[in-house]
Amino acid sequence: MDTSAPSERTLRAAAIMGLGARFNDIGLKPRAGADRLAERLLSLLAGEGSAEAPRIIHITGPSGAGKSLTLDRVTRELGDRAVVCAVPVAAPHTRVIDLFASPVEHALRLLAAAGMGEAWASARRFAELSAGERARVALGVSMEQVGRLRQHRTGRLALIVDELGSALDGPTGISVAASLRRWALREGAIDIIAAGVRRDVGPAIGADWVATMDLGGVFRLQPGRALAIPADPGEITISPGSACDFRALAMFHYRAGPPRGVVRVLTARARSGRTVGVLTVSMPVLNATWREQAWPGWLAPLDRRARAVAINDSLRVISRVIVHPAYRGRGIARRLVRTYLDHPLTPRTESLAAMGCACPFFRAAGMRELDPGESRRDRSLRHTLAAVGIEPWRLSDAGAIDAGQLDHPSVERALRAWARDSRATSRHAAADPRSLLRLAGESLERGMRVYVSG
Repeated sequence: MDTSAPSERTLRAAAIMGLGARFNDIGLKPRAGADRLAERLLSLLAGEGSAEAPRIIHITGPSGAGKSLTLDRVTRELGDRAVVCAVPVAAPHTRVIDLFASPVEHALRLLAAAGMGEAWASARRFAELSAGERARVALGVSMEQVGRLRQHRTGRLALIVDELGSALDGPTGISVAASLRRWALREGAIDIIAAGVRRDVGPAIGADWVATMDLGGVFRLQPGRALAIPADPGEITISPGSACDFRALAMFHYRAGPPRGVVRVLTARARSGRTVGVLTVSMPVLNATWREQAWPGWLAPLDRRARAVAINDSLRVISRVIVHPAYRGRGIARRLVRTYLDHPLTPRTESLAAMGCACPFFRAAGMRELDPGESRRDRSLRHTLAAVGIEPWRLSDAGAIDAGQLDHPSVERALRAWARDSRATSRHAAADPRSLLRLAGESLERGMRVYVSG
């Protein structure tokens, strides 16, 4: 407790407000309530429980009730087994992905688990983020810190999160809380103690205990109820949709433009009727190197014409799965995929996803993940670039590549040959080399995954 003498300004303000010598009583009740609640929570955390399952506590109440004081006391008592979620200190131009020490794919998974799963989120500058986005980035960074701490010590760890969801709109706050719960379930032996003014976060995070505080220093601690969050079947419904549903959400997908040859649309809608998710099914391309790996022997004995007939008759592609950012983290993408797979148009289904490393909902829906390997044209281009010292990850910023490297005759020849070798890029074969480098970089460094069913 602060025992320093009050300043002249403090005494003047107290006199004006009629407090007299009683100004030292300010905050005593919330502080006492926070101390009592902290002791109760520490007692709960010290009790018996599953060695593997997470334990989740949510503290709610109005601003000034003592929630943060409670978290501070709990954090001090837990010592070095607690990680406090705090907005990282970063230079304004620091990119989000550079706030993480983990390998890039793992960092992308953490961002997605924290509610920042958009493809462009990792490349944003810190100064460009809103308060809500910074809070979500902070959550991802703290998840990473828990993982690093686990490498050095055994036993249960704790993640302390103040103002969970407070800077977010209603649906997004619920989605982040639900996603945090799923991360905790995957992580295992971890305690989450979260606080905030929003009462709907407790059910969304699946709190085992909910503490409600008031401004008079009184609290009520109750077992958390297993309330359904809005991704439950009673809140989100999936039904046949239309092209209009796809267009309503197309801006939130990382690939520009609509998919070709769409033959079915499934739509996820909230109770209000709002479209919050969409899945499209399209006709397949005829050439794909991974199909022998997916279904050994299926196409091998067939000639070219018979192979095309077999592919068109028995294979369809999940070409887009889009969920509105405010509703991500609730399992809607998984439910869309599972709903289609329960009643597919054909015996076999496949999908390609560059975001599969960060958002593994295809696997969660029961599809098998394949490594498609590197195509012949990518392998050839990678070899040429390596010979002149160009690393593929630099291609997204072709302006930073040394002109001498870029002007090397073999590089331009290899880039144009690479572009001509695929129907998807052949129209770009005459483009300038720097444009081709950016296009090639997307292919060489993209974390493409293939998912199949049937």
